[in-house]
Amino acid sequence: MNRELLLAHFDRISDAPDAIPRLRRFVLDLAVRGKLVEQDPKDEPASELLKRIRSKKALLEKQGKISSPTPLPAIPDDVLPFTLPSGWLWVRFGELVEAADAGWSPKAKTFPGQATIGAS
Repeated sequence: MNRELLLAHFDRISDAPDAIPRLRRFVLDLAVRGKLVEQDPKDEPASELLKRIRSKKALLEKQGKISSPTPLPAIPDDVLPFTLPSGWLWVRFGELVEAADAGWSPKAKTFPGQATIGAS
């Protein structure tokens, strides 16, 4: 189903059982695939953003603020779930972030494996 078909049959679809959760998944799927809105040809390609991220991470590594990252394997073409719009790239999450501490947020009272913040 594409967005035009969805809009043409929205009244019928919205009355179906479990319609709202299914519509949410559909809209999210369109967004992730870059099909929710038309792509702006003036937008910077992902390759340029990735170059800036890599440069910043290299600088932080040189300054000793982050450790040297473990090289990540390339993503094989046979596992890509769909074709991306022009200017988009498949990259591993670790190429984009400095660190990902699962289960912790700034609102948390503790860090993973540590005592309560401010405890004496």
